[in-house]
Amino acid sequence: MVEQSSALTLAKAARWRGPNGYTLLAYDVDFGDGGGSRLRVRSPEGRDYWVDGVHLEIVEPERIVFTGNVELGGERPVETTGTVTFRRT
Repeated sequence: MVEQSSALTLAKAARWRGPNGYTLLAYDVDFGDGGGSRLRVRSPEGRDYWVDGVHLEIVEPERIVFTGNVELGGERPVETTGTVTFRRT
């Protein structure tokens, strides 16, 4: 079952989210400062992972700062913070 509550289509989100080789199965996002996201991906070996996070900062059209938490077997051993910076070429 594909879960999606944003205007972003799952096909478009799949190009941006998840490691290469993984399949994006569900994506739910509230895109704004303090908004969250939750997604489910499937590894090439068939194992599902849930990832959730918060958008800490969105500065249009410059950058997005976000957290990511990977859930593995009910535990959250991996927590990351990322920044995507956009530049005109």
